[in-house]
Amino acid sequence: MEVPPIHFNYGRSSMGGGTKEYIIDPKRFDFSFGFPLQDDRSTGEVSMLYGLDKRVSEKDVETDLGVARHMVRQGELPQGRNVPLRTLIAQLLENIPDIEIYSDDWHLGEDVNIAIGAYMYTMLTNDCALAKQTEPTDTTSPEWRTWMSHKIGYTTAWTLMHMDGVNPCYNPKTASVEQAKIAEGPVVYPNPSNGDFTIDMGKIMNKTFLSITDLLGRVLLTKVFTNRQLLNFSLQEPAGVYVLTIESKHTNSIIRIIKE
Repeated sequence: MEVPPIHFNYGRSSMGGGTKEYIIDPKRFDFSFGFPLQDDRSTGEVSMLYGLDKRVSEKDVETDLGVARHMVRQGELPQGRNVPLRTLIAQLLENIPDIEIYSDDWHLGEDVNIAIGAYMYTMLTNDCALAKQTEPTDTTSPEWRTWMSHKIGYTTAWTLMHMDGVNPCYNPKTASVEQAKIAEGPVVYPNPSNGDFTIDMGKIMNKTFLSITDLLGRVLLTKVFTNRQLLNFSLQEPAGVYVLTIESKHTNSIIRIIKE
């Protein structure tokens, strides 16, 4: 199978028009991100809070759910990926005081673009761009706005990918004990590897469930281990990035692994 030379493209949904639409072409692109076209500044600061699922016209797919459903109906999966623009903007307006979501009468502002970029990066890598950066203390500073925009993009992607509001990246001071456990998690080594991995659970677990998926969410491997601390497995897949999920009575961890 010929490997696509370009990792992804992105563009407007089907109602965007012209050459600015996203392109589904597996021979050229691994993934294709489509987003619902935004309303202009005259109404957008209010109207972009609505239309997450549908608008007045049933033919108008310029909604978060509308673009996703269009991709499904057109058979554009697994390459197609929706960017939930209205969901991101709604969270930015809620979390960042006095945010300007537009840079002019039409184009989106810097904070929105950062959130979109963080969302796409997380979707492609299952990783957190600001994993080791603490929240800036000055909530009026550009640094804090950038941090918050990254957080919103990442957490939105993580929640949609894993259907879980608890993530291993942003664990604020108010985080629960369970979040802290997930953030620490088991240790996987070597990582990257040639395909042979070991998981150290820290202690003997009665039963541990393991699954590996690719970045499209396809399950590639599942295993169950009983009364073990060290879990060994081999990944018989091409070189790339994969998502390892580990579940036991006291642990629920999701870890990115790399096969070289």
